[in-house]
Amino acid sequence: MLKRVDVTFYDTFTYLSKHPQVPITHDNFYVAFSLGDPDSYDPFIDEGVYIPKAYFKRAEMNGDAFEWKEIPLEIEKCQIEKFGKSYQEAYKHIDLANYYCFKDINNLILEGHFSYSLYSFFYIEFYPCVNTSERKTCEPIEIIDHYLKNTFVTFQIEKY
Repeated sequence: MLKRVDVTFYDTFTYLSKHPQVPITHDNFYVAFSLGDPDSYDPFIDEGVYIPKAYFKRAEMNGDAFEWKEIPLEIEKCQIEKFGKSYQEAYKHIDLANYYCFKDINNLILEGHFSYSLYSFFYIEFYPCVNTSERKTCEPIEIIDHYLKNTFVTFQIEKY
């Protein structure tokens, strides 16, 4: 394909008059996430290396600019009983002790997308551990750098 000059490409996009909406609950959207160990590719939780923070963000167009609302989300180690009943059997083989999950996402609505005047999404940030009053025992900077410069994000998401 790289050598062809006459490549044809088709793309379609459907705009709806009303933006799409999906009410979120643990039964339909319990998300497990973690950083991956760059050596073993296994998910890992180590607050001596990294600390995650999560938010639910919603943007709504007001005139020429988006107005943003940001809700901080509490996270916790995942618990099999918080997955939807129809997903618990499928997740029994996964070591959930190495994943974070959103503690409470009920009453949130995923809606729209970038093409609409309203959209929402989950936003996750990963911070390196720093020696502060909250955390006094970080790994040495060489270890933190090894993990964070070579890592990846891994997700386990219930299929809606």
